[in-house]
Amino acid sequence: MAAAAPSGGASTPEAVASAEAPLQYSLLLQYLVGDKRQPRLLEPGNLGGILSPAKSEEQKMIERAMESCAFKAALACVGGFVLGGPPGCSRPPLSSHAF
Repeated sequence: MAAAAPSGGASTPEAVASAEAPLQYSLLLQYLVGDKRQPRLLEPGNLGGILSPAKSEEQKMIERAMESCAFKAALACVGGFVLGGPPGCSRPPLSSHAF
């Protein structure tokens, strides 16, 4: 039989691991997606991308407006009218007995 480990010293890895608090998934999750998450400033130059100057507040405002759902919907309506209106007006109306 194996000899029992001495209880006076905590030099074995099992004793050290049990002395530390166990890493819980919820604690790790707070640091990854929770309140304790630190925002990171991602710059394309650091990631190997093309260097570009920082955007001004006006550029950011225009970009947010052009990426909004309302702008895209309005642009789609105008584009649909421009592409569909003239061909629809140039064709003669179809009567119901044609089908």
